[in-house]
Amino acid sequence: METKKEIRSCILKQRRAQSKETCEKSSMVIAEKLLALPEYRKAKNIYAYMDFSGEVKTEMILKESLRLGKNLWLPRVNGDIMDFFRVRSKDDFEIGAYGILEPKGESKAGKEEARDGFMVVPGVAFDADRNRIGFGGGYYDKYLELYPELFTAAVAFGFQIVEGVPTEANDIRPQKLITEERIYE
Repeated sequence: METKKEIRSCILKQRRAQSKETCEKSSMVIAEKLLALPEYRKAKNIYAYMDFSGEVKTEMILKESLRLGKNLWLPRVNGDIMDFFRVRSKDDFEIGAYGILEPKGESKAGKEEARDGFMVVPGVAFDADRNRIGFGGGYYDKYLELYPELFTAAVAFGFQIVEGVPTEANDIRPQKLITEERIYE
């Protein structure tokens, strides 16, 4: 079995090689599947991310969440901690950690929002059992350990699904994994 570092390197190379058109088309198919999930439809609080460096594009998910009147929460990193802050428009951002757009507001999500929350989880690689490899900082694992009541759905391109992902005790698997081909549960 390959190490997380080896898998991460291989998948990131494939992600960079993907054409912009393919990325956008596949992202739209993935977003449509996610937006149709009953868990998404009933959630009042949507936790998402700003796509970066070839990740599944989230613009459609963000816009639809705001259009539906859902509370939209996006991550901001502070050292080794990640928190989610309320976003109401495209003007609520600034360049943050790792050069990624982050919310600049001060309204932070907590236990109450998580009870009725749906989180869109990014990742570098996954396996068919929904085990996940991120960028190695453990931000999502730490956050989800604090808020286990959040419903989680990861999004990934089909090529990001690998044979097996090495796991550790603190790794948290998303409840669903959505690719352009299928939904893993």
